[in-house]
Amino acid sequence: MYKAALIGDIARLVERDVVPGVADICDESDRSGMRIAIEVKRSASADVVVNNLLQHSALQVRLHH
Repeated sequence: MYKAALIGDIARLVERDVVPGVADICDESDRSGMRIAIEVKRSASADVVVNNLLQHSALQVRLHH
């Protein structure tokens, strides 16, 4: 999945409240690699947000040889 598609997918999940607790999503990628920073609201648990993102998005991709 391409970076822009992943960011858009995460944004849609946040808008639909499938992944609550996200304050902001920032693309901090540069020449050294891809980096997406997700700011968590103070009232939310970062662990819960990460688990929801892993469950509902393509944030975690597994490659099989």
